[in-house]
Amino acid sequence: MIRAYMPVDADALDALSREGSVRAAHVVSVTPGVRALAPDGDEELHEHLACQLAAAAATSDPVIVVAFDVRPERVEEAAGHVGAISLLGDVALRDVACFLVGDPGERVQDDADLELSWYDAGERDAVRALLT
Repeated sequence: MIRAYMPVDADALDALSREGSVRAAHVVSVTPGVRALAPDGDEELHEHLACQLAAAAATSDPVIVVAFDVRPERVEEAAGHVGAISLLGDVALRDVACFLVGDPGERVQDDADLELSWYDAGERDAVRALLT
């Protein structure tokens, strides 16, 4: 399985709850481009960088990123930005590992990572409530 990250907003969270899946958009994962950002880094650092890239694309306030697992055959590297992947099909609720949430008003900065709090996949309603 491949861990992927995707910024989500209220509509995406609602779709996950209502339909059990959401359309994949702005999906990021550890790609050769992400590894090149920290060539001496380990897998944990590369995953962190991929998550931060997804957070940088977020439009919600607070920033919310969904982390999910996907089978390799559903993934293709995409052009556009470092870490971008194309996902065949939607992101299913059953594949969600967790939600990562920033503080209200905080954004990814060029010189500093955004601190993200971890929420279990089962806390989807609590995460959604942060957007109201």
